[in-house]
Amino acid sequence: MREVYNGYEEKHLTGLELRDLFKESFYCNGKHHAIITALPIPVFLETLNLKEDKQYRVFVNEYFCKIMDFETDKNITFFSYQYSKFSRYFSDEDLHIPSCPICNSKMKLRNSQYGMFWGCSHYPNCKGKLQIAVINEN
Repeated sequence: MREVYNGYEEKHLTGLELRDLFKESFYCNGKHHAIITALPIPVFLETLNLKEDKQYRVFVNEYFCKIMDFETDKNITFFSYQYSKFSRYFSDEDLHIPSCPICNSKMKLRNSQYGMFWGCSHYPNCKGKLQIAVINEN
């Protein structure tokens, strides 16, 4: 781990270590990242298909994280997060991508003008969707 700029630290972590690092964190969005959604970061990372044993370059500070491919430096994602006391209310089942309520397929994380939601991976053949709740709005 080494400090690089603006309080960011560079870390080299596997996908499994990334999930562990953010196990009590939630995805933030909205103006000034003030909306904390009930989307645990390990679930968000699962949607990116990060490999548990593959190594990634991670730039992290107390609010933001950027993940890059270790070998190619290709940008994978940049997100804001918040550690939360609410994590104790989530079960192990909540820490994985949900299944579609209609066809039981894995859901995909989608974004619309109304915010993030889970949509069926078989869309448009299946129009199943699930809301992602808001934990906190400042």
